[in-house]
Amino acid sequence: MGRAYDMPMSRRTFLRLAGLGAGVAGLPACGSSSLDQIAAQSGTDAYNTRDITLSWWGNDPRHQYMLEGIDLFEKKHPDIYVTPSYGVWNGYERRYHILMMSSNETDVMQINYAWLRRYSEDGTGYYDLNDLRDVIDLSNFEESDLSCGMRGDHLNALPIAYNTTVFLYNKDIYDRYGLAYPTSWDELFAAAEIMRGDGVYPTGTIYKQLILAVNAWYEQTTGGKIFTGEGTYAADAEAMKKILTFIQRVFDEKVMANPNDFDSNAFAGDTIAGVMCWASDVTRYIESAEGAGVTIELGDFLSADGSEQGGWYVKPATMYAISKLTASPEDAAALMDFLLNDPDFALLQGNEKGVPVSASAAPPPSRRCATPTR
Repeated sequence: MGRAYDMPMSRRTFLRLAGLGAGVAGLPACGSSSLDQIAAQSGTDAYNTRDITLSWWGNDPRHQYMLEGIDLFEKKHPDIYVTPSYGVWNGYERRYHILMMSSNETDVMQINYAWLRRYSEDGTGYYDLNDLRDVIDLSNFEESDLSCGMRGDHLNALPIAYNTTVFLYNKDIYDRYGLAYPTSWDELFAAAEIMRGDGVYPTGTIYKQLILAVNAWYEQTTGGKIFTGEGTYAADAEAMKKILTFIQRVFDEKVMANPNDFDSNAFAGDTIAGVMCWASDVTRYIESAEGAGVTIELGDFLSADGSEQGGWYVKPATMYAISKLTASPEDAAALMDFLLNDPDFALLQGNEKGVPVSASAAPPPSRRCATPTR
């Protein structure tokens, strides 16, 4: 896949494309003198460049800053060349599975938190980062951060950022009804009672966030758990009856727009007054609002009155891992250290992936891995 935006071509990229173009066009092959001449002109030693590969998924803005980051890394590490492999999420997991099963994964990989269990149950599916401590500055991570990537005694991955559900509200709509942003489930249902006569929903979300919301409500109102700490289903038939009854009430009372009709353009219209979304997706929703001239503000977590349960969970948004088969572990580790800890790259990435974990990227408050927010 080519680079997805217009930017000055790096010298190393020029050198690679020059060689590729000569071969494809059937031109006379460059002898060593020709290659030396190109290398001299570009200021690059073509023979001493070491190659590693990097893969990720995302949207166009992510591709852009990642590619800019690669160029920045290559300037700081002129002896290492990074070949990117990237695409949108749709179909990415299936392709990743094929690459892992065929031992063709890239040297450095953006992975999902859940993939640690799938591909490294015993901790041997990815490279043990404990062996690369001399290259990756792990002092930027708390023990709870490192625990997110542990499988047994093996440190398989490091979290890039933390993600949690956040609540965004259309200030203009809530002001129109003279309502404060809801902080409890009762207040959310009360807002729906006022708005629904005008065909307005106090909030909306996708199915995944709906499940997280129902999980929070269930924990807060019953003290029980739908899932165990290991991620297995733990609710019984009575619990499921409560959950389904609550979901039916949410839709019957027009508390939430149908997830089938919901997308990142939710705020562009005048019928959805709020959004529950991942922290890493905030920019997408705000962009649609800004285009429509809407003022968006951040709200609080919803809770049940009198509940001591938080119910809302924080998890690693995405993580970086290194292939157990990499031929260049130290070069791969240098790239991972750059992507996680380099302050210049942190400025490019911002909060697009969520709240950065590394202390050198953005000194964070106290965090816990895969635990409820309080």
